[in-house]
Amino acid sequence: MGWFFVPVTCLALPVLACVMLWRNRMVPKGIARWLNRVSAECGKFMAGQSYPPGMVVRKSIAALVIIFRPGFDRDTATLRSCSGWLEHPLYYPGAGEYVFWIDCRFTKGNAWIELRDVQKHVVLRLDPKLSEGSVELQAGARYFLHWEFMNASGECELRWQYQGSGMES
Repeated sequence: MGWFFVPVTCLALPVLACVMLWRNRMVPKGIARWLNRVSAECGKFMAGQSYPPGMVVRKSIAALVIIFRPGFDRDTATLRSCSGWLEHPLYYPGAGEYVFWIDCRFTKGNAWIELRDVQKHVVLRLDPKLSEGSVELQAGARYFLHWEFMNASGECELRWQYQGSGMES
């Protein structure tokens, strides 16, 4: 059912949003609430399954503009007057050391990024002052990238790279 669910969802959500706008003249805030509920239900359905990056993103954001682009080896955010947080799951295929670094170009505000494990314990924390870090991750374990923004405007990019096994001699 997973192979069928993703394409249907990607096509159905924009169509439903357009129909809601046309029929009810619904405000964008109402659509955002509805899409948040749908994405939460998708998250419950897809829990424990492998899915494309960005398919399930939890958030609590107040912003003029936020464009968030998750990827397989990087996340990028473009913001204007953004406060709040967003979080999405990551799966790392191999065990070993991963290096994370961020490049933030803010005109105002601040942001930080935390890598959390399944129990929501912080494994690694990065911010514009501490822009690089490395961590040993377990194979197949589930981790979450948690972005936190405080009245931030500008761009921020987080990248990560596999450095190798921690078992080298």
